[in-house]
Amino acid sequence: MEPARNTRPPVTRARGDRGAALVEFSLVMILLFALLFGIIAYSFVMSFRGSMAQSAAEGARAAATSLRVDVPVRTAAATAQAVGAFNQTCSASGPLTCDFDIHDCDSPVGTDDPADLEDCMTVSLVYDYDADPLLPSLPGLGFALPDTLRVKSVVELNPV
Repeated sequence: MEPARNTRPPVTRARGDRGAALVEFSLVMILLFALLFGIIAYSFVMSFRGSMAQSAAEGARAAATSLRVDVPVRTAAATAQAVGAFNQTCSASGPLTCDFDIHDCDSPVGTDDPADLEDCMTVSLVYDYDADPLLPSLPGLGFALPDTLRVKSVVELNPV
């Protein structure tokens, strides 16, 4: 018995088709690379924001479990230790600023009535991503990343 032969005709290319696959592949790879880089960059930024939220929560937790006289010191120390875990420091002029505000829970921040008891602590972290990006920027993808990252954690303090 004779083996079966491939009966398909050979593939022929039209004149001038040489290199078309390479050009198409390079165009598609540019788009796929940009999409992949965008996904990785956005994921990294969201992970960093999650670490910031955890740091603000750690500072707020320290405030909630402290005695009233120790609240500012313990809150700042716990927040500084938490942001140090992801190689950042709180500073007034750096990319990461930390703000601690003791205020009345019943009124909005900044409109405290002196007669009310200040019974809440707000820990706010702001990272200036535009001034100090975490990843190198790919041209054209800057629109997808934020200028600043902000997180806030509010906790009620122990009664006096």
